[in-house]
Amino acid sequence: MLSPRQQHCLEGIGVPIWRKRSPDKGDAFIFPVEQQQHAEASSGKIDASPNLVADETPPAPVTPPNLDSWEPMIESIRACEACELAQNCTQKVPGIGDRNAGLLIVGEGPGHDEDIRGEPFVGRSGQLLDRMLAAIGIARDQVYITN
Repeated sequence: MLSPRQQHCLEGIGVPIWRKRSPDKGDAFIFPVEQQQHAEASSGKIDASPNLVADETPPAPVTPPNLDSWEPMIESIRACEACELAQNCTQKVPGIGDRNAGLLIVGEGPGHDEDIRGEPFVGRSGQLLDRMLAAIGIARDQVYITN
């Protein structure tokens, strides 16, 4: 089960949370929007075939940024305002480390310490990561770390 903080982070970046339809449907999972449709369709209020809830309109197409190199990608991260996380952060945290590393470490959304410093994994989780890397003989500057 996800904690409320994890649910908030996932919702903030636009990742839908999957939930079971009902106990009698086995392991079938359903998106939250589909859940509402399923409930309304079961009660006979709407046709179950549409993909959108009644008042929902499809999102406008997004032009993808040029991500052929590191600098445009980092600039697009710093300029992004697409989710709730961007509205509440002090600064964006694109990542640090060796950009040609053979190991990429990706964590969940930046926490308070990461937001303040602008670097991933600098709080308690960063200390744990440093110890884990040291245990397998890898220095922090030999990997690329991002959220």
